[in-house]
Amino acid sequence: MKRPCRNASQTSRIILRELHPIPLKTFNFNWMKNKFYKAASALIFIIFLAVAVNLTAQVSKKTDKEIFTERSDGSQFVSMLGSPEFRYDTTPTANPIAATTKDQFGNKPNVIIVITDDQGMGDLACTGNPYIKTPNIDKFYSDAIRFTNYHVSTTCAPTRGALMTGRHTNRVNVFHTIAGRSLLFEDEVILPQILAQNGYKNAMFGKWHLGDNYPLRPEDRGFHEVVRHGGGGITQGPDYWGNDYFDDTYWHNGKTEKYLGYCTDVFFTAALNFIEENKNRPFFCYISTNAPHFPYNVPEKYLNMYNDQTQLSEQVRRFYGMITNIDDNFKALEDKLAALNLTDNTILIFTTDNGTAAGASIYNAGLRGGKGSEYDGGHRVPLFIRWPNGKITGGKDIDKLVAHYDL
Repeated sequence: MKRPCRNASQTSRIILRELHPIPLKTFNFNWMKNKFYKAASALIFIIFLAVAVNLTAQVSKKTDKEIFTERSDGSQFVSMLGSPEFRYDTTPTANPIAATTKDQFGNKPNVIIVITDDQGMGDLACTGNPYIKTPNIDKFYSDAIRFTNYHVSTTCAPTRGALMTGRHTNRVNVFHTIAGRSLLFEDEVILPQILAQNGYKNAMFGKWHLGDNYPLRPEDRGFHEVVRHGGGGITQGPDYWGNDYFDDTYWHNGKTEKYLGYCTDVFFTAALNFIEENKNRPFFCYISTNAPHFPYNVPEKYLNMYNDQTQLSEQVRRFYGMITNIDDNFKALEDKLAALNLTDNTILIFTTDNGTAAGASIYNAGLRGGKGSEYDGGHRVPLFIRWPNGKITGGKDIDKLVAHYDL
């Protein structure tokens, strides 16, 4: 998806408006009937246009030279930022990172982001929900820095676009979830591309929702390892036909592959394998679960955990069961980091993409509204961060206003 371009006539009027203090609408062009003045006017316009193009080229050249001159391994970029062909080439031959010990990378921290889908501020026990079971995320909460005034977009893709770019979602063409409004502009430089340039191995598992086709797929944009479903959710139109959360077919580095098990378990298992394989080098692992997005398909084990909660509808029990399954997988992630002695030097982030889709009527942490709402319940969500080596720990609250593009 390329940015829309103005035509030549629009560009000319913009240049004249910027270079001349008189609004174009008030300009009287009758005097130009004389051929001499017509020629003079054309010459002046050409000069102005040449100056504008030259200044633009100088700014672009300076930006490219200062920021994007070469990769961390010393090789030059093939094309510059702003060109439609701009890509970070993260293949092993173009950007070799063959070292097997972290000493050769310095002491760069690993980065793991766990972002769930449609889980709101009130859908955790640690934020006060008396019904839901999330003991492992609760434990993480007790030792993390908690941003209590963190805001995202009110739906899925826009939050992801801002998170990946550090820019407001309306600037990057991700202002909706369907009909081409979730396709992240291809000339945006995103987080995994920057990390790849700095020696990181990157992976994403689960929900991308920023483009399913080249050149917008995660594997085209800095991720080395990808296992994902299609579109904005499993069972949606862009997803693989017949997927239903169990034993589904996902895209693995661009090719379809059959997986056994529940979707959240599959994505976390793939993430744990990636972490194991890259334990001796800095990595970025983006775990973006489809759960607890509708439809609320959940393993029977987790639904049965809430069967005694007769005050909850079956939909809410399924919704909470999906979150408890995420919680169990979060424990598996923590256990893997501890077993590999990676906990202290890993920035671990837990957050969600928008307000609750099913829990607002049960418990909403005192907020009004849910997914899609302009009120706090639609966009004020959990953000917990822990990094022991960076002294980001201790179970403290930060109430300053923060948004997804700040990450």
